[in-house]
Amino acid sequence: MRNYVMAAAEVVYSALKPCLGPNGRMKILMDTFGDVTISGDGAGILGEVDVEHPVAKVIVESAKSMDKEVGDGVVSMVVLSTKLLLNSRSLLEKGIHPILIVDAFASSLDIAKAKLSELSKRIDPSDRTTLLNVVKTSMSGYINEEFRSLMVNYVVDAALKTVQVVDGRTILDLDRIKIEKKSGGAFSDTLVLDGVVLDKEVVHPAMPKLLNNVKAALLDFSLEVQKTEFDEKLKFKDPRLLQDFINSERSILDGYVQKIKNSGAKVVFCQKGIDDFVQYLLAKEGITAIRRIKKSDIEKLALSTGGKVLSSLDELNEDALGSVRSVEERKVGGEKWVFVEGAEGGKVVSILLRGPDEKSLEEAEKVLKDGLSAAKAVLEEPYVVPGAGAIELEIATAIRKKVSESSGQELLAYQAFADAFEDIPRALAHNAGLDPEDTLAKLVAKHSSGLKTYGVGDYTKPIVDSEKKGIIEPIRIKRSIYSAAVETAVAMLRIDEVIAAAKMKPPKMPEGAEY
Repeated sequence: MRNYVMAAAEVVYSALKPCLGPNGRMKILMDTFGDVTISGDGAGILGEVDVEHPVAKVIVESAKSMDKEVGDGVVSMVVLSTKLLLNSRSLLEKGIHPILIVDAFASSLDIAKAKLSELSKRIDPSDRTTLLNVVKTSMSGYINEEFRSLMVNYVVDAALKTVQVVDGRTILDLDRIKIEKKSGGAFSDTLVLDGVVLDKEVVHPAMPKLLNNVKAALLDFSLEVQKTEFDEKLKFKDPRLLQDFINSERSILDGYVQKIKNSGAKVVFCQKGIDDFVQYLLAKEGITAIRRIKKSDIEKLALSTGGKVLSSLDELNEDALGSVRSVEERKVGGEKWVFVEGAEGGKVVSILLRGPDEKSLEEAEKVLKDGLSAAKAVLEEPYVVPGAGAIELEIATAIRKKVSESSGQELLAYQAFADAFEDIPRALAHNAGLDPEDTLAKLVAKHSSGLKTYGVGDYTKPIVDSEKKGIIEPIRIKRSIYSAAVETAVAMLRIDEVIAAAKMKPPKMPEGAEY
């Protein structure tokens, strides 16, 4: 059973270790249809891989959970957790009980968290330069350096515009930042808007395509005559009755338009359909309408404009309307899009990513989300630690000090934990084209002399002061990486057998019922 667990850990470790750091390698992922994706994003790679091994599945699920919760640090977490497992193999072979290893790992995690707090530095969340450094450190992937610099600025701009202080707490709600993608341009064509970008067009050609400083109605119902639940056929013997029926329907639709007009709305954002006759009447009144907008976009429009999402026209009045600085239909990549600039202080931002193809845009979106997650972490908890493997080396040193105070079998478990943390700077050095052992030895010498912020550089300068170089990481993300890595490794160490569960039986149906 031990070899079964370790085999899975070794495969996952070998696959993701080369992706670690700013010089990490990329992976080509090919699905069953032959479509390929190039990615260096850990969460993206694990999300695409079809995993069958039960132990590997647990590791992948842990990585996905962390990505959902924190949004960054997946590769570090997987590399650390699998290395902890692999380092435990020799201990298990020596007959050391898993519980002893688990206890030593839990104790080591406490030391790691204490070291994080000790070396952390409080920052000013409004300091743009520091935010740029934090975001840039977190962003790596299949994009060129010029666009990376642009994206770092996009992320910081979006974060600072949407961050809020609620009851004394700083909160960055990433749902207020919308990311859209449109292929066919250059990365430098990416647009950022204080408001909402909609991949829709104005519903009628006679409607105004540009409006400034107007009121908007947000509707989550259709502007159509409501149909009955049952299909019925009406037969009219007299043509005048048919005309009366049509006129009554049109009267209802005209009533919709009059209510919208009387409210003062000049733009209608509708989550569902709009009848052709209503479109015509709205166009006559000079009112612009966009239909079939996603629920999430309607909610963002409400946040951006300050309007209320209405479920009935009876609720429509001047107080329910939102304020819009600008509504414009533009062509993007040959298609019509609507750009809605919200009210002053609307605190919603849209980023329209442009790029040469869909694959490049998907990778750029992952990189962008990593940056946003880092910005959220540091804005909500404004403490950073030195990056480039410096903090991991300090933790390994602290654990080794604990080793010197220990005796017996637990000494070996602490040693395994320290070795796993040292593997992070070792992997960073290898991926940067440096000699891992030589680089690690030089770093240990620096740290021994009290230079605790020194970490791995690149082939031009192997050892750098990460703090001075602006290579800093949010303490929240680091804490999450370590906790998730240890929890995953501990869960695997507790496994002693894999049991095939019985196939699920279909639920028992009531007597006389049919499947």
